[in-house]
Amino acid sequence: MWDVDGNKYCDYYNHGALFLGHAHPVVVKAVQEQMALGGAMMGDHNEFQIMHSNKVTSMVPCAEEVRFCNSGTEGTMYAIRLARTYTKRKKVAKVAGHFHGANDQLYVAVSPPFDKPQTGGVPGECFTNTVVLYEGDVEGLEKAAKQNDLAAIICCFVHGSGGGGIQMDIEYIKALREVTEENGIVLINDEVITGFRLAPGGAQEYVGLTPDLAVLGKMVSGGIGSAGGFCGKSEIMEMANPKIPGYERWERATTAGTFSGNSLSMAAGYAALDLIDKAEGSLNRHANQLGEKAKKELNQFFEEEKIKAQAVGTGSMISVYFTEKPIKSCYDLEATDKKALYRYHLWLVTQGVYTLLGKNFYISAVHTEEDIDYLVEKTREYFKG
Repeated sequence: MWDVDGNKYCDYYNHGALFLGHAHPVVVKAVQEQMALGGAMMGDHNEFQIMHSNKVTSMVPCAEEVRFCNSGTEGTMYAIRLARTYTKRKKVAKVAGHFHGANDQLYVAVSPPFDKPQTGGVPGECFTNTVVLYEGDVEGLEKAAKQNDLAAIICCFVHGSGGGGIQMDIEYIKALREVTEENGIVLINDEVITGFRLAPGGAQEYVGLTPDLAVLGKMVSGGIGSAGGFCGKSEIMEMANPKIPGYERWERATTAGTFSGNSLSMAAGYAALDLIDKAEGSLNRHANQLGEKAKKELNQFFEEEKIKAQAVGTGSMISVYFTEKPIKSCYDLEATDKKALYRYHLWLVTQGVYTLLGKNFYISAVHTEEDIDYLVEKTREYFKG
């Protein structure tokens, strides 16, 4: 990647949207061909929408049906709406420290201090029906399920945006599945970034646990934008079917959007997922192995030089944090030295390593071992220079 002054960068930024890298030939070809046929707006369903739907349902473990929208934020909003319609309950629970887009009802307890607003412009009344859970607190989870008439619990099995790319403790993930099944609660996994990245079937395939619904984004449209979707069990997804016999309008979940499922995004998304699917996990394993290599070599260097820093993360999503305390969950990140982290990332940018300042390094299927070697080399230079 090059900037306007001609400086070259190895890109780890891209908000996790470009698992196949910039302008992958397969995606570019699909976009060019669809543009020549009429562009994005056909006004109704299109061939690629059907093809792409079949591709998603064949890859994602929970996906018996899928619907498309325009962003991850829309996807989480619609997933919550579906769960409420299906269960006929109002309250939803989310896990503190997990980000699910900017929709009002879920934009709470994303980053510490969890008892303070995340933004202006969102009245506290928006969270009247939102319950906050905490990673690892099984007792609190069970109590919340019993004391609240929950429609859904939404979480990230593996943190995609922020959270250090850390996977939640597997025992807590299992507890989420058990508690939701016992209490008739819809379990929603936010796969906006982890979808099609950690494995062809996303984080749910990677950790080996299937939710009721999953929210998709980023790579679901090949990384070109207008990227969002939600998928899951037919009995829940059918609540969005406008032709459900015997149901009034207010008894089903309306999901709509001018560019939802547009032919350009569908063509790009199908081309990207078809490539990942046909690779049979090799692209995902390659990126994950590069992530593990980076994490291992950075931590070896930090230990050898007695540097108070750690590389953490899962698969192709890693982060570096400055702290002495072992990082085991997203809650350990608050006590880290954020100014030191910012200086490190800013220096890397001057050395041609483009990063999201203070956030994850998103490793793609087209990064190489040489790219990781360069990242480690520049990290060594930073601390020794």
